[in-house]
Amino acid sequence: MNKLRPIQSRSDIPEKFRETPIGLLLEYHNLGKPYDVYSNA
Repeated sequence: MNKLRPIQSRSDIPEKFRETPIGLLLEYHNLGKPYDVYSNA
């Protein structure tokens, strides 16, 4: 059983994960999204 799915665009991220830390991780890792800049943690 293969549960992996390719993420090649933002629309490939399941909707329940978009705008969440998991969605951001997928965007950073798979889509090459530049990291956000923060002045404080």
